[in-house]
Amino acid sequence: MMKKLHLFIDTSEFIRNHFNFENISYQRLQNLCAKEDVILHTHDIIIKETESAIEKRSKAFELFLDWLPKNEKQLFRGLLKQYKKDSFVKKVEEFRTFLNRCKSKSLKNDFGIVGIDNIIKKFFSMEAPFSEKKKDEFPDAICIESIKKYIEDSGIQKFYIISQDPDWRSVFCDSTVVVCDNVHDFLNKYNTEIELHNKKFREEQERLSAYLNYEKIREKVKDKLLDTMIWLIDDEGEIGINDVQITDICDNGCEDNGDVVRVYLQLDVTFDVSVHYLSEEDSVWDSEEKQYIMPQYIDFDTEIEDSINCVIDVNKETLEIKIAEIYDGNEFRYSLR
Repeated sequence: MMKKLHLFIDTSEFIRNHFNFENISYQRLQNLCAKEDVILHTHDIIIKETESAIEKRSKAFELFLDWLPKNEKQLFRGLLKQYKKDSFVKKVEEFRTFLNRCKSKSLKNDFGIVGIDNIIKKFFSMEAPFSEKKKDEFPDAICIESIKKYIEDSGIQKFYIISQDPDWRSVFCDSTVVVCDNVHDFLNKYNTEIELHNKKFREEQERLSAYLNYEKIREKVKDKLLDTMIWLIDDEGEIGINDVQITDICDNGCEDNGDVVRVYLQLDVTFDVSVHYLSEEDSVWDSEEKQYIMPQYIDFDTEIEDSINCVIDVNKETLEIKIAEIYDGNEFRYSLR
């Protein structure tokens, strides 16, 4: 599975895109975020800046319409019909809907004294995002420090930022952060990451095939599962395992640990079992003794299908297979109900 890509969008991108959150690139980004292939980060400052920019553009358009002579307004009848007084509110709602659909996560201002000290030092030395022409860049500086703190705390190896502001590029010039020109540029980089991941996955599968003997894995897992227990829940009784079939094996990656390759597998398993349980309907209950005085049991055979995670170690030299861990989410429990 490919690692999730982390993304931050600066206000300049929303302005460049004319606050159009319905175009193809933005729709695709929303889909990737909905599937959590991409994690979109934002900041309260970005949200307020964007909403403020939407309001400014709305007011500028109103002033333009007021400035037009009455006779020339006829030329813009279609435009005037499309424009409504609540356009600002609608655009803000579209922006918030975009953030909600992307499941955006807001970064916190928890960079502490060190981060504040860095902001102050950059201000007085006029380092990016500050400059002689851009002295009032504290919002950007706070966002930048929040991103740096998040990357440091989370240990993320690659973080993407969309911004047209050249100062953001000068601040984030290491290999950890990739600054993209726009959403389309980010999506192209995402496609490149997918291609690299798929290539690496194919190479890994080829490397794994040299060490994996699926027949031996099936035998090892079967022997292990025959010695396990399946607990009957919700009823009194027990389940005996007669046979185990490994119906499918899916490789979920591997780790090269020197002499040993650790392989992560997902197995589809079918248990052939015998069930022996107390039939409450056919049994006589003694209310005083609070027990069944004539318990009737029912026996039947059935199959139980389950999906199990398994970790195995393969010795590169001897190709010996050892089961390091085997488990499933249900702890091998079965209910008749």
